[in-house]
Amino acid sequence: MGFLGRLFKKDVSEVESRSSSTPELPGDAAKCISPDAQVLVAEALRIIDTRVEIRRGMFSVRGAGSEGEVMQAARKLQQAHELQPKNCLLHYAYVCALDLAAQGKSATEEMTRLADSNPDFLLARFAVARGERTQKYPLFILPSWQQARVHPAISSSVTTFVALAVREGIEPRVAFFLRDSEGNFRNVALSRIRIDITNMVSSVGHSQMVAAYARIWDDPRNPLQIETFDFPFGPAESAGRLVYELLCLQNDVDFAVINSSDQILLNRRLSIPPMMKETNRQVLRRLIEAPNGPILSDAEKYNAVREHQRRMPLSAVRY
Repeated sequence: MGFLGRLFKKDVSEVESRSSSTPELPGDAAKCISPDAQVLVAEALRIIDTRVEIRRGMFSVRGAGSEGEVMQAARKLQQAHELQPKNCLLHYAYVCALDLAAQGKSATEEMTRLADSNPDFLLARFAVARGERTQKYPLFILPSWQQARVHPAISSSVTTFVALAVREGIEPRVAFFLRDSEGNFRNVALSRIRIDITNMVSSVGHSQMVAAYARIWDDPRNPLQIETFDFPFGPAESAGRLVYELLCLQNDVDFAVINSSDQILLNRRLSIPPMMKETNRQVLRRLIEAPNGPILSDAEKYNAVREHQRRMPLSAVRY
């Protein structure tokens, strides 16, 4: 185990032994942004949204550099942070904008300062753990959610059922998306039906993954049951790891159903139930203790999913 792994293992024990062992949640910080800071954040986001193009697995930035437009956005977020210096999410957003503006050295120093001074703010600790890897500060290269339309990067990633890292303002989150490509919910009043969610950690050989499930009570006699799989215990820069770094810090999660034309049929915020919270606590501990895991081949992932489905059919899942 390297130095960073030993450091994180020591830290998680210390955090769990303190009365304030609950991680600081990004959503809580987002709710506490003052009106003056919100104005600056909105101005920064208007700049960033016109300068960053996000596609599935790729992004491009126009106006980077110390005198570019993206740096102007970073300065506005810096001003917002200076208005509320104890708001870690504002500090985090400022650092992510610095990195987006190609100010890598300053961003690294500032993120390290944030993580060192606020050990319970795990977004910063996870960012530091990524080291010099690509997309180490991913906030502003996440597709925006909570809009009237589905972002193209979300649309291209949703074929069936999937958990995706998204951005709501300056808050990174995870949302579940279901593609209703066959029009099964065309005549269903989705806003009124019950939706259950849960997840579990699964080990198959040397492969470990998290299986997430949803049950949609469109038909009380035969509810729709769906599943998706992530491998969060891999390398620090992996997409599956980012999904659970974020999901484990949430008390709720968005669940959206979109049709083949990207029309939003349902967008509901669900409270994470106790069983799922317990799984997330286990996953979070693993992510802290091992900030950089092994690489699995596509074949290993495929075989792990198939074996898990054999052992745990949808009818056996308990919510």
